[in-house]
Amino acid sequence: MRILVLGAGGFLGRVVAVRLAEAGHAVIPAVRNPASVARAAFIEAPVPFDLAKDGIADWVPRLAGIDAVVNAVGIFREGPGASFRRVHQDGPTALFDACRQAGIRRIVQISALGADAEANTAYHRTKKAADDHLRGFRPEAGDPTWAILRPSVVIGRGGASTELFAMLGRMPLRLVPAGETWRVQPVDVNDLADAALAVLEADTPDPVCLDLVGPVPMTFDALVDHLGHWAGGGGVLKLPAGRRVWSLAAALADHLPGQPFGRDALAMLRRGNTGDPAPLARWLGRPPRSLDESLARLFLSPIERLGLRMAPYRIPLRLSLAAVWIITGIVSLGVHPPSDSLAMLAEVGLTGPVALGALIAASLWDLGLGVALLIGWRVPLIGWLQIATMVVFTLVIAIGLPEWLTHPFGPVLKNLPILVSTLLMIRVEEHRHG
Repeated sequence: MRILVLGAGGFLGRVVAVRLAEAGHAVIPAVRNPASVARAAFIEAPVPFDLAKDGIADWVPRLAGIDAVVNAVGIFREGPGASFRRVHQDGPTALFDACRQAGIRRIVQISALGADAEANTAYHRTKKAADDHLRGFRPEAGDPTWAILRPSVVIGRGGASTELFAMLGRMPLRLVPAGETWRVQPVDVNDLADAALAVLEADTPDPVCLDLVGPVPMTFDALVDHLGHWAGGGGVLKLPAGRRVWSLAAALADHLPGQPFGRDALAMLRRGNTGDPAPLARWLGRPPRSLDESLARLFLSPIERLGLRMAPYRIPLRLSLAAVWIITGIVSLGVHPPSDSLAMLAEVGLTGPVALGALIAASLWDLGLGVALLIGWRVPLIGWLQIATMVVFTLVIAIGLPEWLTHPFGPVLKNLPILVSTLLMIRVEEHRHG
């Protein structure tokens, strides 16, 4: 079959696309950014799309010659132009209607466990809305045959949940739920890919809604322990925390960019995320892999292990460096006597309006770099700009104000640990993004 896989550049879509290609199908990867997909892995060139914007008229021509469609697109956090409603509900609904119009034979929708009548988050409610629209298709009347796959927590290399829980398992101090049992049933990402292949290749493909779960449920704390141990973690101090503490932590996490944890994720954990593994086992022809089996297959290179070990310190490192630059900018703008600053600039040959302009520009530059770090905007780039700024500043001091190099408080010497910290921040961020 010729199969269009939406989200082939993401965690789930990439694994599904590779599995389908290995099985001999012609896979056409559909991605927002064609550069995110290795062309060598597929015969067909990537198809660019934006599920948050594209309508039926956009999809119909892309579906020419396609036999089946897999939708593996999903977001954990909303952003500008990418709301849950657009990405999980309106976009897939337009896609499914285009598939019906174009005569597509089969559709696989990767949804989420919990996208049901008891859905209590925008994430799950919008997933359910798209699932319900697909359930309205009648294959006996000529509509595409459909399969809805609803995975629990998915374990695999590059998965946001896997990395988050491994990071939590590495932290020296960890909050654990007090008085609550949050139960999950993690499933291997390769089992998800095998399930997608099985429903696509079924001889008599009746509509199916399949919960994807591992063989046994476990507590959230046990899952974090497993992943922390896999990532090379040692003993950690666990601090029981009640509902209010967890709610506050989730509310704060909602304001940190790029974090899968937040109030929606907390609501999902509190509800629980478990199911019956027997239906998945029947489709796979074997039991689903246990968590230990999944982790045994995930080899970590030394640099990957280092990245996971550093993950708990990624945000504190970034925020502490942001504070240095923001405070420096504010102090330079007026907290420190401007006359003293202008006198220093005069020693390096800057006087009058030029000196005042240089002081204001340098202060705003420091402040801008700090704010960019604070909000997490293009962190590696900002880190390199900060390093360049420190190098220029140090050279100016060394040439124009050499006495500051031997100052007893070491104001210039302190640039050295800041430089090393910035390089470490850059490396950790680059590892996180691939």
